Amino acid sequence: MILSRNIIYSKVYPRERRMNRTNIQEKFWDFYALELLTAKSKGSYLQHQRMANLLKEVTVALLNEQIMALEASIRGEVRYFYRACKARSGCNGSCCVSDFLKSVYKNNSPIKMNLETIEAIFNKKIWKRDYGGKRWARATKALIEAKKAFQAGDLRGMIYYVDRIFDLQHNNGFILDKTNFAILKIDLDKRHNLRNIKALKYCGVSKRVRGEVESFKKCA
Repeated sequence: MILSRNIIYSKVYPRERRMNRTNIQEKFWDFYALELLTAKSKGSYLQHQRMANLLKEVTVALLNEQIMALEASIRGEVRYFYRACKARSGCNGSCCVSDFLKSVYKNNSPIKMNLETIEAIFNKKIWKRDYGGKRWARATKALIEAKKAFQAGDLRGMIYYVDRIFDLQHNNGFILDKTNFAILKIDLDKRHNLRNIKALKYCGVSKRVRGEVESFKKCA
């Protein structure tokens, strides 16, 4: 019996800990707006420090949410591992994968399995086009590295992985689309056009960051 995706999500990404959709959208735009403001404010030490501190605050909150959502998606996908092995042409479930990986999967639920083992499972050549495979292996690797950056308080690494995780794709779309954390593709595309302060006028930033944008314009 394959563990329900909803059960996995409830354990890894529980509803009571999730941001609501409005907050996710605002945090998304706050992150990219503050990244731009921090880069543009280097001429003023105090202003730069304020922008950098706000960017760190938003980055930590956003990456923490992304990590939970991404991990829920990954653990929800790896539950198909044993079925994929058995469904492989000419395979009765006793080949294609090492005894170690099979025993790990059978004795540990997708909720408890360590991420390195999950990455190894996704890298096995047993997956059909619609499930698992290399894209999920890359996503798992990104999750492992994002967690390391988060736990170490590495701001540069956290900033990199916030942006990286938004671009991760499964076999039919963006991985975060499988969770409450989905961002519209039009917004994912629009973020790459944030090259000047004027462009922030059309972004859904929070009132707090909107105030920082207006303050920045007056000082510029």
